[in-house]
Amino acid sequence: GSPAGEEQVFYDLGCGDGRVVLEVCAAFPACRGVGVDLNEGLILEARAAAQRRGLAGRCEFVARDMAGMGLGEATAVFCYLPLAALTFVLKRVLPKSGLRRGAALFSADGPLPSERSGAVPTFEPFPCRPGTVEAEA
Repeated sequence: GSPAGEEQVFYDLGCGDGRVVLEVCAAFPACRGVGVDLNEGLILEARAAAQRRGLAGRCEFVARDMAGMGLGEATAVFCYLPLAALTFVLKRVLPKSGLRRGAALFSADGPLPSERSGAVPTFEPFPCRPGTVEAEA
């Protein structure tokens, strides 16, 4: 987990209309949410929904490719993506994202692909197991 008092920042990669970010921020008032999606129309819907729900101050929605996205501030990263896209995120996006040790990493479709399948790489400078970013020993 994160140290007490640290801002909680929830990222949804492939957020669509933003409903997961909005629900997380509604349920956890101390949390800030960031949704990322390629579809600019859905991002505009998400921003409008955040305004309607009074969450615009804590919910940011960005229309962009997640490749090259900095995730250094993330305390949790959520993905609801088809397996091929999820594998791309695990192999190509997260290792270069600056995602820190201790960040939660999870998928809506259950367990992340296992290391045995070759879908989850060993990240540098820290090893990553499905579900968590491991702390240094």
